[in-house]
Amino acid sequence: YALTALNRKLEEKKAQDDLDNARADSRIKIAEATLAIEKDFINVLKEQEKFQDRLLQKKKDELAAQQRLKKIQGDINLANIRRDFDARIDGAQDTLGDQAAFGNLFTRQQKGDAQRELIALEFEKGMALLEEKKRIAEEEYNNQLSILNMEKDRAAARVSEIDTRIKAEQAIQETELQLFAAKKKQEEAVIQQQINAS
Repeated sequence: YALTALNRKLEEKKAQDDLDNARADSRIKIAEATLAIEKDFINVLKEQEKFQDRLLQKKKDELAAQQRLKKIQGDINLANIRRDFDARIDGAQDTLGDQAAFGNLFTRQQKGDAQRELIALEFEKGMALLEEKKRIAEEEYNNQLSILNMEKDRAAARVSEIDTRIKAEQAIQETELQLFAAKKKQEEAVIQQQINAS
């Protein structure tokens, strides 16, 4: 009877040891799976960061291309303004030249009007050129401001991404410590079981 009770105790101890080993194996497998997921998460974060950086660069390149087109259009507008006013100014200068050559045919009033018209045309040309240059400069400023705002937003997002990545890396370290502790505990349990069995 004592032998049967001892065998039953040994069987119960072995069953308990097997259960403890199975639990330890489960904890190790869960920790390993968690670790793999956490590492995958960090890789996803890194890829997302790279994607966002490429997206920002693409947007900046697109804005730069648009700005180049606007600059070309601005240069065309400036050339058209010059051409249009220069034709009118040339006409006014021709009138003044005719008046100078044939002074007796024109009154002082007519000569003064022609000179005022030339001055007014040159002033209008200067103002039109200034307005177009101002418009071009404002477009350039707004474009640069858009780029700066995008870069500022991306920098803020990077801070958040780095914070998330640091937390994920800390979680990995914690999981690695838990995994190490679980493996150590399992090894100690196996050694203890072997000592008890002998």
